[in-house]
Amino acid sequence: MRGTIAKAQEGRQPMPEHEPQLIRELESSRKEAPMNEQEPRPRNPDPPLPEIGADGPTPSEFLRELLMSTDDPELLWQWNKGIDQWGSAFIAFARVGPPELRTRGALAGFERRYVGKFTSIDEVADTQREAMGWTAALRTFRDQQGITEEMLDWNHNAVIRRLFVLYSIVRIEGEFHVFFN
Repeated sequence: MRGTIAKAQEGRQPMPEHEPQLIRELESSRKEAPMNEQEPRPRNPDPPLPEIGADGPTPSEFLRELLMSTDDPELLWQWNKGIDQWGSAFIAFARVGPPELRTRGALAGFERRYVGKFTSIDEVADTQREAMGWTAALRTFRDQQGITEEMLDWNHNAVIRRLFVLYSIVRIEGEFHVFFN
């Protein structure tokens, strides 16, 4: 590198005092930067986990708001039945706001989309990894390759971020309700 710079400087007027320092800085920065795709690049830090909002209205408060939003007796009956039968889970469903909530198929839509109720986001991640077969697949891969758990394990935050893509997750009364998108 220095030979190239020296050749470029031939025939030029003498360098100002600060220029050699700039050249040294440029050369050192080029040596630090990866020169090809084989060299490792610094890993970007994990983005933050999605925020889960604070607890929403109580079932009775929500029922009051919901009942005031329509005058369709069939819809009112379905919502009332959903809250009587499912409580905070149905309220979480309404907070997700799926299109079928405002149709005569609200209860069927809830039953089709509802995955379950969990006490923590970690429990959601563990249960869904297991349900989707990810845990067994990773265990099989590690066993086949002779890789220990310490060498290859889950990026827990990445799993949780993926769950927010696959599911709607709502926190109501301290519980996490999960719905298929």
